[in-house]
Amino acid sequence: MENREIGWGNGELRALHYYSWLLTDEKRSSTVLIVTMLLVCVIVLRTTESVPLTLAAFTLLLIPVWRVLVPIHFEITSDGIARWNFGRRRLISWEEIKSYELLDNGVLLLPNAAHYPLEPFHGLFIPVPASLRTELKYRLRFFIDKTIPDN
Repeated sequence: MENREIGWGNGELRALHYYSWLLTDEKRSSTVLIVTMLLVCVIVLRTTESVPLTLAAFTLLLIPVWRVLVPIHFEITSDGIARWNFGRRRLISWEEIKSYELLDNGVLLLPNAAHYPLEPFHGLFIPVPASLRTELKYRLRFFIDKTIPDN
């Protein structure tokens, strides 16, 4: 095993830092999402003619999509994956992640090893830039699968 395969340098794992802002990284998806939210609010306003109900609908739609609207700093270390937003840090330790799914634009971290139909709703999707996907794949295999990754 060569140290560079899993990001080792001088015997220690180097931390990977990157920012993700889906509003700018995924412009088409973000635009479709925002336009859809606004269309739903217009439909609610026209149907109910109630501004408070429209604001409530907008707020309820905004809750699950807040991560699209704000930049998030990710830090991947030997302790786990840290997410920084609004000045707060949340660490997801490698022990908390029981399985994962590598996707085209990121990784879905899952808290259970068994796969159930609704399991993705319990997981956490982390967008990963193309330049870091190979490195992240090595780290996931090393820390979660407990295997030394091949090329």
